[in-house]
Amino acid sequence: MTTTPPGDSPTSCPAPAKRPPGRPRSVPIETQRETIIDAARRVLAEHDFHGTTIERVAREAGVARPLVYDLFGGKDELFVAVVDDCVERLISYMIGSFRERPPSMQALLRRNVANLFEFIAEYPDTAAIIRIAELGGFGAAKHEVVLGRHRVEEALAGMFASTWQPTGGLSVESARMLALSTLALVEAVGFRQPSEPQWDPEQTIDIIADLVLGGLRQLAGDPERLLRFGEVLPSQPQPPSGASGGG
Repeated sequence: MTTTPPGDSPTSCPAPAKRPPGRPRSVPIETQRETIIDAARRVLAEHDFHGTTIERVAREAGVARPLVYDLFGGKDELFVAVVDDCVERLISYMIGSFRERPPSMQALLRRNVANLFEFIAEYPDTAAIIRIAELGGFGAAKHEVVLGRHRVEEALAGMFASTWQPTGGLSVESARMLALSTLALVEAVGFRQPSEPQWDPEQTIDIIADLVLGGLRQLAGDPERLLRFGEVLPSQPQPPSGASGGG
């Protein structure tokens, strides 16, 4: 006589239908948002703004398309959320380089430039989104995206000002000009670096750091004091007020 295992029925039952992609049960909404933002970042980095669709993002995230609309509203709103996330990542990364205390002015500038190059190499998708935000051409989301881009520029300008003000009288506006120039140089060269194997990365960083150093000397209100960098640099350069060093 055949014994039926406990909990089983001698009558076979059809297996439950596989649940289609959608909002996972018991997964916090914030976790779902992060999953979709991560997927959107990858898709946007590969296909640019105009080549990205909600369908592609949903497929990459492994969720149903209605969930993306439910959590973000549409492609423009999703793009803004992705840019905001990338901006916070870059600002946190930059803050780390300004907390160091190299032995010379040139060493600190080189460390700042090298950190931006390292960010592009380590987080190419995130860097690509910030680059897309700089190039523009994304319709209704333009204003919000430009604001996100400005947050990067202002954060870097604030770091320059807080570091160099005690050493050479660098004004906030001069710090902003220097920050924009540094970002532009790093972006223009950093994104070309992988396709230009003959360019030596270390030499490239040295060249940009020297250019920034020349600009710093031109813009400083007290160049002589600036040259005595090691004597007047604060023991622990602080990030600008409002900036936070997240993960």
